[in-house]
Amino acid sequence: MSNTMTNLNGKNAIVTGANSGMGLATVKALAEAGAHVIMLCRSSERGKEALEKLKSQGDYSLDLILCDLGDYSSIRAFAAEVKRKYDHLDILVNNAGFIALDRQETKEGIERQFGINHLGHFLLTMELLDMMSAGSRIVNVASGAHKVGRIDFEEINLHKGFNVVTAYSQSKLANVLFTKELARRLKDRGITVNCCHPGAVATNMGVDRTTGFGKTITGMLKPFFLTPEEGAETAIFLATDESVKDVTGEYFYRCKVAKTSRRAEDEDLAKELFEYSKELVKGGAEAQKAMITTQERQQLLQSQQSELDGVETYLRLAEVTGNETDSRIFKELAADEGKHANVFKEYTQEVLTPDKFMANAVAILYRILGKRILYPFIAMFESNAIPKYEKLMEKYPEVEAVKNDEKRHGDTVRSLLKNGEYNDKPLLPFIAGGIAVLLLLKRIAGKKR
Repeated sequence: MSNTMTNLNGKNAIVTGANSGMGLATVKALAEAGAHVIMLCRSSERGKEALEKLKSQGDYSLDLILCDLGDYSSIRAFAAEVKRKYDHLDILVNNAGFIALDRQETKEGIERQFGINHLGHFLLTMELLDMMSAGSRIVNVASGAHKVGRIDFEEINLHKGFNVVTAYSQSKLANVLFTKELARRLKDRGITVNCCHPGAVATNMGVDRTTGFGKTITGMLKPFFLTPEEGAETAIFLATDESVKDVTGEYFYRCKVAKTSRRAEDEDLAKELFEYSKELVKGGAEAQKAMITTQERQQLLQSQQSELDGVETYLRLAEVTGNETDSRIFKELAADEGKHANVFKEYTQEVLTPDKFMANAVAILYRILGKRILYPFIAMFESNAIPKYEKLMEKYPEVEAVKNDEKRHGDTVRSLLKNGEYNDKPLLPFIAGGIAVLLLLKRIAGKKR
């Protein structure tokens, strides 16, 4: 490592994952250079142990603030606490990493490796940027695993085909892409952003903190791996060395610029990931919108179209019915359907138009057949939409209100038959009309699936 380390007296630094491994080594190196180091740790117990260990080794200026990088509210609370206690930030080392053989999720419902390794650090960085100024440095600890990574926007949570390599490499490619895009956006502010591959390091990452699974294997492989201090060298170099004070947007290995994958150099992909990440870290409905897959989007569009068609159909029925009660109720149902369409529009962001042909066809059938044939079919298709909406509301909770209304609509339309206004018609037209209704409503049902 270069010996041109900047004197860090008066500098404030943050290191994530600071209680062990490369994080702890980074904290010690920065503190030895004179920086005041804020240790971001998830566990209070392990954080305090690490703090006491460092204090026993030297007169270092340290602070411990707890934060769970898998919890957006915890990240925002951490940033708020830092801003309350300090007025500037000079160095941010996003070192914490997570890896697991089984698929896990963060509090926000994001696949845990992508959620912590990328999104947690993305949100943390964005929350702290206003404390940084010209000369400040951001270092993201990535990995050579990024070279086999892909960003799967359609299945970012890897519900299908999860494996540890796919998940970890996706999160590490995201680290590199984030580095390059953020560097472009901050270039005029004089804040540098770089990332690095630490090499194969024997750390506690991947060890189950509860069961201890993985400790034995890690211990056996230690002779063949770099030590945490060796693995941290490049991150420390990027955070402190005079020779890279003006270098930004690069990927380093062994304190030198290294080659990245073709995907890692894709500026359009980096921009897309950045904007996508901004939506995800908003949480709630905004995050759900960002994670819509192609299949889900198609379902939401079909549902939006179905509800819009319902608006037009009920309004036409309100016009042609000779019954004031029916007309009033149909107008109320049309208003509900309009609200439903807007629920889906919030996710699709598409402006659709209703199918007037269908509404006119239903109105004609009403004139021919009357209530006895038509109303039961309308009620049936309102009810048939319920299972589809129940499935959608597993991911989109706002759809629950739509589902509840569909059941009420079916019951309401059925109740309109109780007044006995059946329009007695000969049997043959009923049969012919019934077939016509079935064919038409089959078309409607196709749009609702």
